[in-house]
Formats: sequence, C-alpha cells, structure tokens
Amino acid sequence: MIDGKHVTTHWLDVVRLASAFPAARIEPDNIYAKDAGIYTAAGATASIDLSLVMIEEDFGSEMALNVAKHLLVHLRRAAGQSQFSPLLMSMADNKSPVLSLQQYMLANLWDKHRLASLAARAHMSERSLSRIFTAECGISPMQFLLQARLDLARRYLENTRLSLKDIARRSGFDGAESLRRVFQRHLAVAPDAYRRRFRTSSTDSSERKPA
Repeated sequence: MIDGKHVTTHWLDVVRLASAFPAARIEPDNIYAKDAGIYTAAGATASIDLSLVMIEEDFGSEMALNVAKHLLVHLRRAAGQSQFSPLLMSMADNKSPVLSLQQYMLANLWDKHRLASLAARAHMSERSLSRIFTAECGISPMQFLLQARLDLARRYLENTRLSLKDIARRSGFDGAESLRRVFQRHLAVAPDAYRRRFRTSSTDSSERKPA
C-alpha cells in the first residue's frame, strides 16, 4: 500500500521502515504525511496533529481548533514541520544559569536583543555564552530567540486581528517583511495563509503587549 507513497514514522524506526519497504518515499523528519489516502504519523503526539488535520478535512477548521483547545494542544503543527521542536527541547536544566536567561528572553521577546547584550546580562563573554548555551540547549542563543519569536507570532496570528506590522513589532521582528521571510523559511507558509487556516472564530484586536 505504501509503495511509491510519501510516508513517515518515528525517527527511531526510519531505518527499519526503509529496509522493510524500499519502494516507499519516506519523509524521515516529518511529523505526519498524507498521500493518496494513506495517512502516517511519527508518534503519539504527532498522531494528535494528524487527527486534527483529519477533523479539519471532515468538519472544518473551527471544529479542529475547538478540539485542539479541549486537548490543550498549544499549536497545530504543519506536516512538514520537524519532529523536533527547538523551543520545547532546548530549555536548559533547572540548575543551569542559562535557564534564567532563557526565561528573560521569553518574557521580553519584543526587545532588540543582541548576543552582546545577552552575554552582558548573563555576566559572560559572547564566546562563553554561545559555547555554554549551545552545549546545554543544542542551539545558539539567537536561534532560541528566533524560535521563541516565531511561536509568539503564530499565537498572535491565531488569536488576534492585529496587522502583520503590529505582530512583527510585538514579536521582536524587524517589520512585516522580516516576519514573512521567517515564516516561509521555517514553516513554508506565508503569515496570511497561516492565519486563514488556524485563526480562531473570535479574536481580540485590542490585545495589549504583555507587561
């Protein structure tokens, strides 16, 4: 059934799947895949993402969003999104000095952070911060910051009617065009298209910047 079809599985089982089904077109990093009526997912949480897609296909986006809220699913991920979430998997250990810096960034995403300013706040040199942060979190401080800003922008698109310019400013991006480029590069979708697909039925256009 999967010969010639785009399919995926958990990253631990990719080699075994490829060996068993050499004619399948395996997408090793995707969280789910669908091809000509064949649906596959990469694991338990990925199956939730796939289930929401199937609900949306049968009952519409509003029903899918309501189910996602009921399940406390934070964000519905696109098929091509990596099985690994840098933001979720890159939080430092509770005992690490890096954690307080991450929490500071998450609370002030709209500020114009630079590696130099982050290093100064952490009382480290830029080189030391980059080395320690990457060793403990798997990504650099600026990559972590970008992922966090992207997640915040996605929440604004889903839950508000704010313009792209306002969303970019509140999320820490250098304008709407910068926001568009990041969405295309990381999610392969334009912000406007993302909003049309995932926006809730009622939104608050007066949402204020967090204190």
